[in-house]
Amino acid sequence: MSMTDPNNNTNHVIVGGGAAGLHCAGTLRQPGETGKITMINAEKLLPYDRTLLTKALPVGDATKW
Repeated sequence: MSMTDPNNNTNHVIVGGGAAGLHCAGTLRQPGETGKITMINAEKLLPYDRTLLTKALPVGDATKW
């Protein structure tokens, strides 16, 4: 994963902090890309992959939990 280079003036803006935004940010940080990444998100939390989260939850009646 590449770190930001202060001499690189490239700026990427990602709108949304869902699974797609998280994947986009990860892809932009592949080796060689050192531009700035700005993510615009309505949530106060860091982005996380909600689709993986729901697959990890137990299957069944949620009212029993």
